[in-house]
Amino acid sequence: MTQAATVESVVRAMQQHRKYLERRSGGVRLNWPMLDLRGRRAKGLLLTEAQLPGLLAAASQLLDAGFERADLFGADFTEADLSGSRFARADLRGARLTKCVLKGTDFFEADLRPGQLVDKRTAESKERSVDLEGATLDAANFANCDMTGANLAVSSARGAKFAQATMFGVNLCGADLEGANFAGAKLKGATLNGAKLRGASFRGASLKDAVLRNVDLSSCDMGGADLSGAVYRSSGSQLPEDVGRIIGGHAEWIRTNGAGGQRGDFTTLSLTGLDLTGADLSGALLSGTPLARAKLVGALLVLADLKGADLTEADLSQSILNGADLSGADLTRAKFRGAMLEPMEIVGPQGQKTGRSLAVRMRNARISATDFTGAMLKDAILEGATIETPLLAGADVRGSGFERR
Repeated sequence: MTQAATVESVVRAMQQHRKYLERRSGGVRLNWPMLDLRGRRAKGLLLTEAQLPGLLAAASQLLDAGFERADLFGADFTEADLSGSRFARADLRGARLTKCVLKGTDFFEADLRPGQLVDKRTAESKERSVDLEGATLDAANFANCDMTGANLAVSSARGAKFAQATMFGVNLCGADLEGANFAGAKLKGATLNGAKLRGASFRGASLKDAVLRNVDLSSCDMGGADLSGAVYRSSGSQLPEDVGRIIGGHAEWIRTNGAGGQRGDFTTLSLTGLDLTGADLSGALLSGTPLARAKLVGALLVLADLKGADLTEADLSQSILNGADLSGADLTRAKFRGAMLEPMEIVGPQGQKTGRSLAVRMRNARISATDFTGAMLKDAILEGATIETPLLAGADVRGSGFERR
């Protein structure tokens, strides 16, 4: 059948499909590639086991529909309302579910892996990941699903079930996952930067090499979870409310490239002694901020404004501070082991290369017994800095003020 069809022909085909499912005379399994249901409204459609690759259902309202075991390869459900629908064991490889409403929808054991889609104009094959960005997935069931590489950024999946799901490399940045169940899920290499995880369960889950910057795990059930190689804040204590709120807004500012959220301004706060391991504070305003004894291991502080900050005995090991401004900062006994403090390339408005870069500046900083073991300090500017017994074993100081001393 072709994509173009009358309402009557669609209804007739679906009636024959129902007969097929009920094993009645005259039944014919629905096989309709590129079926066009865009903007249509229906409730209780029975499309179990239907062959509907490339289904076009953007902006539709298909409530309580049955898509169990259906072939929906490359389907487009953009902005559709599929609340209460059932997709158990359906083939949804490469499907688009951007900004969908999927409240209470059942995806048990569905296949949500990337799909190899062929462009008919060029005959070229292109991989497309399942896109659930901005979707409403509250109380949806993704248990045992294969969601490898899926995009669930800024989705709302409060109370959703992801138990035993395969979620290698999924994007959950900025998602609201309050009360979600990831027990036994495979989240190796997943990105959860800025996600809201209050009350979520990761019991027995694999989070190997996952990235959880600007995430609070203090209220999560992490029993038996594997966090080896993951970037996360290990402290069990919750951050102060005002600090957590600013970090959350800053994470959104970073994710949207400044279009949303708010640039983190910590200049009126004290971050003394706080655990900010793995935090992404790139471009944040930290001028004059008390950060003594703070734990910033593996943190991102690219282009951060740290002028005059108190970093006495702070631990910034393995952190990245390319292009940061540390002028006038107190770095006494601070640790920068394996940290990167190199020039940051300046790009134009469209992301184009300009051939210019911004070096790390430590003008007039206090550098006393500061540990730069194994750090990258190429071209760092130390004009006017007070330098007393720094530890520079294995550090790359080419072109920096250290080299010229």
